[in-house]
Amino acid sequence: TRAYERGGIAAVDTATNTLVRFIPTGVISRSILISPDGSRIYTSGGGGVDGATPGGPPSGAVIAVVDIATAQVIDYIQGGGINGGPMALSTDGSRLYAAAGSQTGGPPWVYHSGIAVIDTASRTVLEVIPIGTEGITDVAVNRDGTRIYAKTANHSASGSSTDVVAVVDTATGSVIAGIDIGRWGMHTGGIVVSPDGSRVYANVTPFDDPDSPDDSYGDVAVIDTSINEAAAFAPPGPGSSAA
Repeated sequence: TRAYERGGIAAVDTATNTLVRFIPTGVISRSILISPDGSRIYTSGGGGVDGATPGGPPSGAVIAVVDIATAQVIDYIQGGGINGGPMALSTDGSRLYAAAGSQTGGPPWVYHSGIAVIDTASRTVLEVIPIGTEGITDVAVNRDGTRIYAKTANHSASGSSTDVVAVVDTATGSVIAGIDIGRWGMHTGGIVVSPDGSRVYANVTPFDDPDSPDDSYGDVAVIDTSINEAAAFAPPGPGSSAA
């Protein structure tokens, strides 16, 4: 097996639930998206072992772009600190928002997270929007493309931890709010925006700590986007890990 074939995309016929094609990408995927027009697949994760295999992906975190018609990788996107993690697409497919991050100093190291804004036509990073010092566990964008919601894991100096949803104004490229949605989080992903943009639903999965004062085990935080606050917590069941 060639190095760049160690990861790929399985295409399944939903009518028969059978595997119809395997598309080698060389990327061990952590996130996968299909463009609104159905022409492209974007898959992010870890790339090639050394980046030296002809036709294979570069080493490190990468986003592979697949042409669905030909079932071929047409490009690999890197740069901007892309970490091979969660992504979101704008409704018109023109922008891809990917989690990014870098470390400075050390020891102790300081982590800086951000959202890489990618032009899907040129497949280049246009800018990186700073989010903070928290790792990003999931990303969502509203239908009109004016807001990005990044679910982050915030660790305080005291050792406590909190899941926070950062709200980004895409016009200014800045964080306009941070919404605290729970304590003792395992920092799993899971965030979606309602079709009308009035609500954001974010998974809250705290550690199973019987002594924890937090009572939101396995809840989904319901965020009112008009005031950028958690309006309610709905219990979908223990141990949920995606919204």
